[in-house]
Amino acid sequence: MSTPIDFDATDGLKLFRGAYDAAYDHQEQRNVACERWYQVFHGFLDMTTRNPALANISIPKIWSIIRTNVPKEVRAAIGRRPYIDFKPEREDFDELGRLQVKAQDQLLELGGFPYKFVVTTFLKSVFGTGFLENRPYYQHDIQEILMPKISTGYDGMPRVDGWDRTAIDIYRLRYKLTPYAPWEFLVDPMAVGIEDEEGCRYGIKIQIASKRAIKKLAMEGAYGKDFDADRLDAVPDDYGTELHQHRGHAMLRSMGYTLPEADSDIGVLYRYESPDSMGRYMDVWNDRVILRDGPNPYVKDKITKGHGLINMSRMIHNIDPHTQMQMWGEGDVGILEQLGALLNDLFNMTLNNHMFANMGKSYYARGRGISEQDLVHQAGAMVSVDVRDGERLDDLVRTDYGQNLPSDHYNLLKVVEDFMDLTVNQYEVNRGETSKGDQTLGELGMLREAGDTRQELNVKLIEDLFLKDFGHKALCHNRQWLKDDDVEELLGEEDAEKFALAHPGDLPGGYNMSLTGSDRVVNQQVKQRALAVLAPEVAASPFVNLREWHRIRFEAHDLGDEVDAVFITEEEMAMRQQQMLQQAPVPGEPESSVPAERDMTQAGQGEIAGRLMHPTEGM
Repeated sequence: MSTPIDFDATDGLKLFRGAYDAAYDHQEQRNVACERWYQVFHGFLDMTTRNPALANISIPKIWSIIRTNVPKEVRAAIGRRPYIDFKPEREDFDELGRLQVKAQDQLLELGGFPYKFVVTTFLKSVFGTGFLENRPYYQHDIQEILMPKISTGYDGMPRVDGWDRTAIDIYRLRYKLTPYAPWEFLVDPMAVGIEDEEGCRYGIKIQIASKRAIKKLAMEGAYGKDFDADRLDAVPDDYGTELHQHRGHAMLRSMGYTLPEADSDIGVLYRYESPDSMGRYMDVWNDRVILRDGPNPYVKDKITKGHGLINMSRMIHNIDPHTQMQMWGEGDVGILEQLGALLNDLFNMTLNNHMFANMGKSYYARGRGISEQDLVHQAGAMVSVDVRDGERLDDLVRTDYGQNLPSDHYNLLKVVEDFMDLTVNQYEVNRGETSKGDQTLGELGMLREAGDTRQELNVKLIEDLFLKDFGHKALCHNRQWLKDDDVEELLGEEDAEKFALAHPGDLPGGYNMSLTGSDRVVNQQVKQRALAVLAPEVAASPFVNLREWHRIRFEAHDLGDEVDAVFITEEEMAMRQQQMLQQAPVPGEPESSVPAERDMTQAGQGEIAGRLMHPTEGM
C-alpha cells in the first residue's frame, strides 16, 4: 500500500518516496510484463521449466517482425535531414527559420540523435512506449588560438612580430540525449501525457549512473547550479541494494547476464520532476540523500523562457482504447506473445515427431544380455542377442517409429503464422518477399497499402507526439542556454548575426513543424504513379512551371534536396539568355569573328531548354 503524496511537504524525501510508491504500484504489473516481453523478443527459453529430452526451439518470428518494421519507421520519420524541420507561418521570416533549423539540426547530430532515436523506436515497438530525454549542458573543450606578438617599432608604433599559439578553455552547448525504457520512468498514476502541464503531475526518472560521471556532468552545468555533487561521497556505500532492485538489472539477471553489484562507484540516481512553475525538481541518490531540491529549471517565465514541462518526450506504438491509459502504447510483442508461444509449441511437436520417426524408440527384454548402450542408434552398430528355441528377435528387441502427425497439425503452423502477420498487417509483399499464390498486381497493391496504412499511423504518432514535443523542447533549450559563441560555431559569423534577431517562438505568426514522414510511407508510390500518368499532359501544357514540376517529381522519389543541384533557377536562366544576346553577332560582322565558346554555350543552352520543355524524356 503506497503512502499518501504530500506535494506541499518541506521534507523532499517524504514527497519523493510518496510519489515513487504510488507510481511504482501503478506501473509494476506493466513492468513485470516488460520483462516477459523482453525474453519473448530475444527468443529466451527458461530451461528450468523445459524437458531436456525434448526439442526446445523458439522461432524468431516476433524478432523478425520488429526488425522489419522499425527500419521503415525510422527511415520515414528521420530518413533525411533536417531531422526536425519547421517553417515560420509568415514567408518573410523564412530565412530566420532556416537558420534556427540548421543550428538545432547540428546540435542533434552532435548529440547522436539518429542512434538514440533508433533505440527509442525499438523500445516503443517492443514495449509499447519509449522515452527520450534531452538535457542541455556545456561541454568543456580546449581550443588553440593565435595571439600576435606585439613589439614597438622604431617609430614608436606597435607592430606584429609573429604569432603565438595559446590554449584556452571553451564551453559549448550540447545535448545529452538519453533513452528511457518504461520501467525507468515512473509517472503520476493519473497521467495521460507529458506534452502539457495538465497531462501529468510528476515524473520520476530512474538511471543507473556512476558517481564520477555525475560529478563531471555537474561541473559542466548539466544538473544546474543548485546541484550538490559533494553529497555523493557523504552516502555510505550500500554495495548494490538499490541497483539490485532496479527492474532493468533484474531482467538481465533472469537471462543469465551477471552485472557487478559490489561497485561503490555505481548507484541509482532518481530525478523527480514536476511540470508546473510551483513544482519541485529533485535529484535523489540511492534513495538516501537529496542532491538538489529546487524549482523546475525549465520553468516558462519572462526570464528563462523555458518549456515549463517535464523534460522528457514519449513515443508510443498504437493507441490503447481507454481514456485513462492514453499515456501508454501497445507494443507488438505483447499482442503477439500468445501466438508466438503457440507457434513454438507446434514447431517443437513437429521436431519431436520428426526425431522420433528417424531414431525410433527401442524396446528390449531385460536379463538377456542387452544393455541400453548397445541399442544406441549409430551407423555400423552390431548387437548380439542369444535367441532360444521358439523365440524371435522381434520378441527381444523391437523399435517403434511412431505415427505421423495429422495433416491439420501442419496446417495449424501456417494458420498461426498468418494470424501473426494479420495482427500486425505485415504480408510477404511488405517484407520484400515474393508472394505465394496467384494474386494480381492490384491485389498485391491492396495488401501492401493495407500494411503501409497502419505503419503510416505509427509514423504519424511519432511525428505528432514525439517529434513535435521533442523539437519544441529543444528550441526552448536553445532560447534558454544557447550563447553567442555557440551560434557562431554552428552557423558562422555572418549567419550568427541574423540568428540573434528572433527565436521561432517569438516570430510574428508563430511557426509549425514540417513533418512529412508519414506521408511518404503509404502515399509515396501512389504519388509516383499519379505523376507518371500526368507527365505527358503537363509537358504539353504551355502554362507549366517546369522547375516546380521537376521539384514535385524529385520529392516523390525522396530527392527533393537535389533539385537545386540539378536544375538552374529562373534568374540563372534569364542571365544566361542575356549573355547569349550580348554575344550574338552584330549585323554585317563576319560569322568567323564569333568566338567558338559562344557557339558551344548556345548549343548547351539549347539542349537544356529542350530538356526543360520535355520533362518526361530520360526519367
